[in-house]
Amino acid sequence: MKSAASFVVFVAVYVISWLMLEWPCYATHCQKNQNPKYRTFLAIFGVYLSLCAVALVFYNRLPFKARIVLEKEPTLVQKLRQHKIINYWLPRLSLLEWIHLFVAISLATASFSVFYDSFIKAFTSRKGSVAAEWRALNRASGHWCDIMIALNLLPISKHSFITHWLRLTTNASIRFHKVAGSLLGFGVLVHVVSYAGLAVQTNTDIGRDVFAIGVKNPRFGQYGNLFGFGGVLAFFLLRVAAIDVTRRRLYELFLICHWLFVPTFLVLAGLHSVSTIYWSLPPLSLYILDLCYRFYNRTQLYDAAVSLENGKLMRVTVDCKTRCEPGQIFHLTVPTLSQFSHPFTVAHIDTEKVSFLVKAEPGNTWTTALLSKCDQKIRVAMDGPFSADPFDLKEIDVLVCVVAGSGAAGAFAMLEEASKRQKRSYLHWTTREDMQQSSFLKQLPSINTSLYSSRSQKTGMDDKGKSEIENSLDLTKIFKHEGRVGTL
Repeated sequence: MKSAASFVVFVAVYVISWLMLEWPCYATHCQKNQNPKYRTFLAIFGVYLSLCAVALVFYNRLPFKARIVLEKEPTLVQKLRQHKIINYWLPRLSLLEWIHLFVAISLATASFSVFYDSFIKAFTSRKGSVAAEWRALNRASGHWCDIMIALNLLPISKHSFITHWLRLTTNASIRFHKVAGSLLGFGVLVHVVSYAGLAVQTNTDIGRDVFAIGVKNPRFGQYGNLFGFGGVLAFFLLRVAAIDVTRRRLYELFLICHWLFVPTFLVLAGLHSVSTIYWSLPPLSLYILDLCYRFYNRTQLYDAAVSLENGKLMRVTVDCKTRCEPGQIFHLTVPTLSQFSHPFTVAHIDTEKVSFLVKAEPGNTWTTALLSKCDQKIRVAMDGPFSADPFDLKEIDVLVCVVAGSGAAGAFAMLEEASKRQKRSYLHWTTREDMQQSSFLKQLPSINTSLYSSRSQKTGMDDKGKSEIENSLDLTKIFKHEGRVGTL
């Protein structure tokens, strides 16, 4: 129902964006003569989304071995990763994701080329060809940013028809969101540099051009460049907060910056150039609808129990009737601890209960506070489920899960489902504590389980731990001769 509603909203707002091309323009950069090109690329964007949907539906029907090939990282990319600098900057994408990224970049590049060619012809007569090139580069890079803003907003709506109907995993959506954000950053950089080059070439008075200083009775549209620089500042702060180190260690700061600077950036970018509205409105409508669903879910509280597995690993069991699948994710909120939600993978699925495996991370105030609630009843709100299975358990003969720490959560649910389907299943779990008495393992009596201690107190992972893990990985090679193997 939610997916169907989001689809109707998306199509309706997409049509509104098309009709908005005829509305009066309020922004600094208004080119009514460019409207046919806007329409063309909005139509191409719709075709692009449709083709991606058809391709994913077709992909889900491919043979198991063909999908395995498409889900692996290309060999060329693996070789490039041998260089540390390239490995740091190069995103970790599967072959299918690289193909999708190539199509998306091709769309943005085509838009950039068409608008650059159009603007260079229009501006050539203005103060020399060099200034015209800077101006055309500035405007065309802005249209590159428009498309990247739309691509950034599409995968973040967890309740939308895009994620549910196409069965996109959360990790795949996040990876594409990160890459699109980096490409948007590249476009913003080119946009700013080209403006600076144009200002130097034409001796532009920055105070007058940006702040309208010295302009009598300035119109609203004359503050467009000021809005643009404000949007750049908001985007810069957003990118700093989204760095992996910041996101992992200061997750709440990461969320606050997203809530503050994403709306700020979109509003200022829309006031700077009206074309941003055309592109961002359809995916933004999905996100607004998604926020409404999230707000409603935050008001629904359920009873939950927290129990200690061992060391710093906890089991959180929520009394809630919900439909979910192994590998899916819920966002949990404990109002007595914090108003922020945290994502966790389902570890056990029952008819009336859902369980999660949570680790109290050093320096993480939320998980540390949750640890103090062990053997107590708490109230939680759940938003989800999101994501989809990494693979269909019906298509495999053997399931091998090689996991570490709290990363075993998704493996438990998948092993439990595989056991119900009478599949051969193996669990190789590396932890810092002795987990022999784990309640999750007691629910998997028919599973072949191997537990390893990963680290010594002084030197990190010991030789025994290394050899045991290597042997567990070698098992996957043996199992491949026995049939179709799913590895996690």
